[in-house]
Amino acid sequence: MNILTRRNIATGWILSCALVAAVVMAVGFFPSTRPTARAANAGNGAQINLHGPLLDGGHFDIRHWHGKVVVIDFWGTWCPWCRKEAPYIAKLYKQYRKAGLRVIGIPVGSTRAQLEHYAKTHPDENWPQLFISGHANSAIANNSGIQGFPTEVIVGRSGRVVTAIVGFSPKHLARVVKAQIKTKS
Repeated sequence: MNILTRRNIATGWILSCALVAAVVMAVGFFPSTRPTARAANAGNGAQINLHGPLLDGGHFDIRHWHGKVVVIDFWGTWCPWCRKEAPYIAKLYKQYRKAGLRVIGIPVGSTRAQLEHYAKTHPDENWPQLFISGHANSAIANNSGIQGFPTEVIVGRSGRVVTAIVGFSPKHLARVVKAQIKTKS
């Protein structure tokens, strides 16, 4: 008879986390050799240059959103905290869209099929998704200095990074977005 002990459960949990970390690192260490989209380093005050193909077949260029407050959401369908935070982003997006809030997703480590399925099952999370391939999107995240998921990079109306929020933090995100919506320039 197999009896679960605290030690066995802890060992299983550690091994599971190590496996997930290894998969995430592998995706990040094998980027596409020809990414067609790039985001400048996500440091505060950095100018963002983000453009490329969208999941739905369109093309994205952040310059078209100059004067808007932009949340760049680095996430993955595999990330439970990303999926948990998405409804909060959807609520902010719905609340502040008319005031100038825009959201662009950069899904990392997810296939086109996974993203299309996710979009169908989460219709309220209807912002554009920049998508070249899982590997190229990983390269964008690496080039942007993304160190955890989810990460929201908030870009002010000037087109410069205001802050980056790493991890599940919907209240902090809401405070930053509200403050940026109030700014006029």
